[in-house]
Amino acid sequence: MPESDVHSQMNILEDALESGTEHRGVAYQAVSITGGGEKEWRYYTSDISQFLQSLNDDLTGHDPYPIEIQEYEDQEWNGLAEFLSEAKS
Repeated sequence: MPESDVHSQMNILEDALESGTEHRGVAYQAVSITGGGEKEWRYYTSDISQFLQSLNDDLTGHDPYPIEIQEYEDQEWNGLAEFLSEAKS
């Protein structure tokens, strides 16, 4: 689990995305994974450019977050299926 202040910042970031990007239907969080002092959010979107714009809009006025964004093609939602399969093990 991340340190308390880092965990708090993660929650603020996640809340901003939920009330903005998800609420607008731009992207949907499929899963979030916490461990090793990090948190990974997996979002599904049909338009990565729109997602990135929405993310930036959601975080206007926030201090910069140390995040890394990776993009994958996953039309069949295999990333979520893989996570669910591992979670059942």
